[in-house]
Amino acid sequence: MLAIGTLGRLGCPEVVPVLRRVLDGGTEYEYFETVTAGDVLASRSKITRFDERVGSIGPMIITYHETAYRRQDGVLVAKMYGHLIHY
Repeated sequence: MLAIGTLGRLGCPEVVPVLRRVLDGGTEYEYFETVTAGDVLASRSKITRFDERVGSIGPMIITYHETAYRRQDGVLVAKMYGHLIHY
């Protein structure tokens, strides 16, 4: 369950979770290239989807996210996939 608030700093509505607890649902990594000492990595994360479910403890929102890691030359070296369970 989410409550829509006022406009945020990017001009989009702020989403305020009504569910107060968060559980780490797991993380998985996919590696594409080798990273060596001296490499500088940049990361960019995005939310890929939401699922709303009702479990034995009540309503839940599962947030799926993905983070891409790139080397200083722009080459994609890894991706992280994870999800959080709000209940």
